[in-house]
Amino acid sequence: MTTPSADLPDLPDVRMDGAARDQGRLYQAARDQTINQITQQGPRRPLPEASTVKVPVGLAGLPRRPAAAFVGRDTALTALRQALQEETGPGVISQAVLGLGGVGKSELALQYAHRHRQEYRLVWWIDADGPEQIRAGLAALTRALACGIDSVAAEQATIEEAAAWVLSWLAAHPGWLVIFDNVDEVAHVEPYLGRLAHGHVLITTRRDIGWRHLRINPLRLELLSRPAAIALLADLIGPPDAANADALEELAEHWGDLPLALTQAGAYIVRTPRTTLTAGGDAERVVTKVLTLSHARIHAVNPLADHVLNLLACYAPDHLPCTVLDRLPHADQPQIDEALALLVSYNLITLTPSPADPATGPPED
Repeated sequence: MTTPSADLPDLPDVRMDGAARDQGRLYQAARDQTINQITQQGPRRPLPEASTVKVPVGLAGLPRRPAAAFVGRDTALTALRQALQEETGPGVISQAVLGLGGVGKSELALQYAHRHRQEYRLVWWIDADGPEQIRAGLAALTRALACGIDSVAAEQATIEEAAAWVLSWLAAHPGWLVIFDNVDEVAHVEPYLGRLAHGHVLITTRRDIGWRHLRINPLRLELLSRPAAIALLADLIGPPDAANADALEELAEHWGDLPLALTQAGAYIVRTPRTTLTAGGDAERVVTKVLTLSHARIHAVNPLADHVLNLLACYAPDHLPCTVLDRLPHADQPQIDEALALLVSYNLITLTPSPADPATGPPED
């Protein structure tokens, strides 16, 4: 290899036999003619044997501390504990928490993990918005477990290798809890659940579809009761006095008792000077973002469902017979029913049978 010396006419050319392509780099400092070569350092190190790796002391795998203001979910926490702790028999024990975006699924999972973390040898949180994020979360657990034994091997492993390694680790060790947060499709986590022999898996999801196929009976998280919504606002803003007690209830009603919106509104009121008990700007933006994500996903899966959702938004929030949609142009009844099923799976609408009227026939959805 010849190093050009056009801008150094008084110095001789420097010649050097280079390594094969992609096996080394050449660096030249033009003024002092220093040449350094960094060559590949042999094959990558293998990860340690998974069954021999212990959990490092002090390993923390939760994204943040749980919220201090947390009310109205005692029954849900108890049901979650019973589902994970009281089931016996071989195989991984899994539970899913489902509900509308912003209803508090992730916070419930975080509260459970924090309260019961001493009962597990390992607690690990994975953002599970898609297959790539799940693999990245599993790979991060591999690096956290193996870095104390061989940090070089842990860093050199590809995401696919690291994700496969940690499944072997989980299969070989009991007493762990892994949380897959915000799973959109059952198929994204099903391959991992099938490879685990023991341990606890907690899943949060907006989708109510496919879980029973995995023998998971999901825990549905509903909106807060009105007293709980008011109590949440009081925890965030301060105990109400006679002058603003009604305002707290109006604020809870304005946000439909949705925990995410109430939390954002309460935080906005507290940190913004001279703000009265009205809906906070941050709450508007956050809730809009949450619903926009669901809306975009629905449009990608089934544009008719997107159209139906926009149409239903024009009606009052009350019971509405499905037959009002039967005359939609360019859509037949099976297509409409599929669109409604998709909206139900995202917890954006609820389908219930109306009371039977003997004079008019069987119940109508």
